[in-house]
Amino acid sequence: MTSKQRRNHILLTSIVAMVLGLALIVTLLFALPSSLGARAYSHENYDAATARYSQATKITPGFLDPWRAFYSLGTSQIAQGNIDAGIASLEQALELLPEDEKVGSAPADTDEEDMIGECRIRFNMSVGHEITGDEYYAAEDYVAAEASYLEAADAIAVCSPQSDQAQQQQDETEQKAQDAADKQESSEEGDEGDEGDEEENEGENGSEGESENEEPPLSPEEEELQERNRQGQEEYRNEQDQGYGDWDGENW
Repeated sequence: MTSKQRRNHILLTSIVAMVLGLALIVTLLFALPSSLGARAYSHENYDAATARYSQATKITPGFLDPWRAFYSLGTSQIAQGNIDAGIASLEQALELLPEDEKVGSAPADTDEEDMIGECRIRFNMSVGHEITGDEYYAAEDYVAAEASYLEAADAIAVCSPQSDQAQQQQDETEQKAQDAADKQESSEEGDEGDEGDEEENEGENGSEGESENEEPPLSPEEEELQERNRQGQEEYRNEQDQGYGDWDGENW
């Protein structure tokens, strides 16, 4: 190899190393927010994690699987308590999924950590809907609770054949939906019973009102006194009638 060829080889090697080094730096810069977000999440600092992951969704290039940034953002938002925003972020992660991360492109997994991308997203979506259902249930809004639990079950249903964890999540949320429906039915039956009791009470109150308008029954003493008065009045009338008869219109 001539000196010129060696110089060209060294130059080419340097350029390749520079490009690789630059690519590594760029990759690290893009990955830094996600890395910081993961660190904050592991320390349960969900506000900081959400902020970092939100930044990651804005700068992560396509070759670094941007769906992962939205998945992490949605997960931290749900942990933060911002359920609706978290589910929306997870839905966006689903839209960005590559084909090799969708259900049907890989064998079934039994471990949640080994779930395919779509099932990992759907699992957390299901958890988000379940948390909402729990809140409605605690507030005794059983209709809304049932709807949320059914959404939770529907979100993970496609992954049930893929994962035991997914199947368990679906079964649990379906059972919660049934419990909420039973509670609502019991509540409605209780309301109908209360209405019947109110009508019965109103009827009793009405009867009492009518009874109050009627004269109370006389005591034995009052009945005896009333009978004496009647007899006295009758005797008085008889005496008056007899006196008028004896007078016969004549002057004394």
